[in-house]
Amino acid sequence: MTDEQKYQVARGNYRCLPVHPTQLYSSANAVMLCLVLYLFWRRSQKAASQNYNKILSKPGSTFALMFIIYGVMRFLIEYLRDDNPFEQAWWIIYRGGTVSQNLGIYMVVVGVLLMALFQKMSPGKIQTGLSKKKELPRK
Repeated sequence: MTDEQKYQVARGNYRCLPVHPTQLYSSANAVMLCLVLYLFWRRSQKAASQNYNKILSKPGSTFALMFIIYGVMRFLIEYLRDDNPFEQAWWIIYRGGTVSQNLGIYMVVVGVLLMALFQKMSPGKIQTGLSKKKELPRK
């Protein structure tokens, strides 16, 4: 080893910089998200049965709210992580952030668009594969 290389090698006890336990924060976020979405869903069921809040009682509102809350929390938790903020991709909106922060922004946008879409749709117009009746040809 050259003298310069010896200088670059750490001596003694190796210590890393203190970091936040973001995995625990993400787990707590998942529990909190589950609780909030469950309470929102229960309230929306109550609103639908009593016809007093048309925004809460729309089908799909809980799904859209999940995108919004998770996107915001993911964006905030990424500030505490020790990721490389210089990751680049063609779809990056926020240049100073990580890829996960940009995904969080996209999730919020998708959640808001879904919420607006679900508000405009009426439940009777939504057809799924199970709601379409198929008639079998008679012989």
